[in-house]
Amino acid sequence: MSTRIPPDDPSRAGQEASRFEEREKLRQDYVDDLRRVLSREVSESRGRIQDTLEQPMVPDMVYRTSPNIAGWVATLLQSVTLVTIVGCAFWLGSLSTTVSNTSQKLDKLNDGIVGISKDSLSNRLATIETKLDNIDKKLESNQQSPRK
Repeated sequence: MSTRIPPDDPSRAGQEASRFEEREKLRQDYVDDLRRVLSREVSESRGRIQDTLEQPMVPDMVYRTSPNIAGWVATLLQSVTLVTIVGCAFWLGSLSTTVSNTSQKLDKLNDGIVGISKDSLSNRLATIETKLDNIDKKLESNQQSPRK
């Protein structure tokens, strides 16, 4: 005995038709429920949008501009810092040049006073001292010998 139902069985066709109608009804109920939920969400969203539009904008605007001002101030401070650093670098460069020039002048002056050249002040003074010593010796020798 076979439990198989032949495809032309009228009871089976009726079962398939009732299943199809049941599925179609479930699908239509799902679509209707979905439309109801979406229309409720849209109306709630519209209500929230309307409430937002009716609220005063002053506190919200102050909050929104605060980060912009903070960003603007931060950018300004960064720019001032950068300009200050570059300015200090140029100032230190000019200071270094001034110190270098002054050092060269002092070296020349030192060479002129203490240097080993014939024109230096120490050599001239040494020559003058030698001559003065010679004059002093002559004077002493003249004072020691009586004049006749």
